[in-house]
Amino acid sequence: MSRQGINDFLDCEMPGSPGVKLRDFIPQQINTALAGNLAQMEYRTFLQPSVEFQASLRRDMAAGKFDRKVGQQLLLLDYPKYLWITEASSSALLNHPDKKDRKCVGRVIVDSTAPAKTKGAIALHVADFLQLINRNTGKIKTALYRNSTPFSHKFLS
Repeated sequence: MSRQGINDFLDCEMPGSPGVKLRDFIPQQINTALAGNLAQMEYRTFLQPSVEFQASLRRDMAAGKFDRKVGQQLLLLDYPKYLWITEASSSALLNHPDKKDRKCVGRVIVDSTAPAKTKGAIALHVADFLQLINRNTGKIKTALYRNSTPFSHKFLS
């Protein structure tokens, strides 16, 4: 579901530019650091307590490892006790011997308690765009946060 959500988002056409997909437009016009990293992505999903996720966001923001504006938006969300987190990356961004140098192009946060008939996505942060999904209404709020990706890969101990 997360993989499909990211791919669907990146395959959207750029408004005002018929035939130009976000996947192609972003590395050329928005964030050149993503060039070559939005195709053939790799995904990793893990379950994490929401309080631990929020604490790691605060630590990463304080250390300058994660965009403060995106982090503040994510901290305002109402989370269930546990979250499914899917990180999206590419071989080039993950191919570093030191774990702290591994990066992601995005992440999807999913409500672990959502009914099977719903997708349960709470937020999608990929390629400098943040989508917040209201779990009650389904309304999606999308904003651009330039240079908010790639960000540090979450490594679990």
